[in-house]
Amino acid sequence: MLKPRRWMLLVFQLFSVIVFGCISNQGWDKDRCRYNGDGNACGFGTVVGVMAFFGLIILLVIDALFENISGVQHRKYAVIGDIGFSGRRSFSPLRY
Repeated sequence: MLKPRRWMLLVFQLFSVIVFGCISNQGWDKDRCRYNGDGNACGFGTVVGVMAFFGLIILLVIDALFENISGVQHRKYAVIGDIGFSGRRSFSPLRY
């Protein structure tokens, strides 16, 4: 059975696919971005969607393997990495 945290990560994974899919499929109209005519807006949305997708895959793997990590130091690094990734995406999304 999946833990609530894993369910949320899977829901966020779905949202990242939706964001990336919508922008890459419907965001461009004859080489012009539909979002205010600015190509950077479409590029930014695509980068956010792709980074969220791959970041969430890594977080899901870490969460699945967390119980098997024997060293306290390695568990500490896994938790700090999770918090760092989530905080970075939440509080400063404009810096890549």
